[in-house]
Amino acid sequence: MLTKLGFNKILIIAVVVLGFLSYREYKEIQFQKSEKFRQQNNYENLRDLDSTKNAILQFNSKRELREYINSKKELKSLLSKANIRLQKTESVVYIQHHLIDSLKQSHDVSPIIQYIREDVAFKQEWKDSTSCLVVGGNLVYSSGVLNVNVTRREWNNKIAVVGGWKRNQWKFLGLIKTRIFGRVIPTATAISNCGESETVILNKIKN
Repeated sequence: MLTKLGFNKILIIAVVVLGFLSYREYKEIQFQKSEKFRQQNNYENLRDLDSTKNAILQFNSKRELREYINSKKELKSLLSKANIRLQKTESVVYIQHHLIDSLKQSHDVSPIIQYIREDVAFKQEWKDSTSCLVVGGNLVYSSGVLNVNVTRREWNNKIAVVGGWKRNQWKFLGLIKTRIFGRVIPTATAISNCGESETVILNKIKN
């Protein structure tokens, strides 16, 4: 009787231990799957940044988020100048703004030639401007020296960051790409008056 009772206890303990180990193994497999999906999603977002102009990166811990920020010198420097403590940072919206002004303008300064020939002191104001950037100054000739001075630099731009959501793309039966029933993820799009903006969102996943 005692032997049978002891055997039943051992059997119950074995079932409980086996169930616990199976649950841990299941949770580990689920974690590895989600981690692989997260890393793949981060990679695809960065890969498509040039075309989509925005990317959302997910991090499992503050340490991982800090490591990524530390690997980006410009972003790290920007946060450092603003006295942002990475230990207390949960998310970052990083906007990279690019502007190349290809507008050509010609300024006629031929009147100054005569003054130079006659060695007469002369000053002429000049300004080069677009809807976003104004640069101005003057030309000064005196005692055989001609100086081009920049006395004004003015930059005007407006950036709107629009938040929203979209469904993540996945493969149906491993073949067909679709967003139907895909995981909902937040998005942010930067709209700028001047040039183009790339938006990278860094989020620590809430546990």
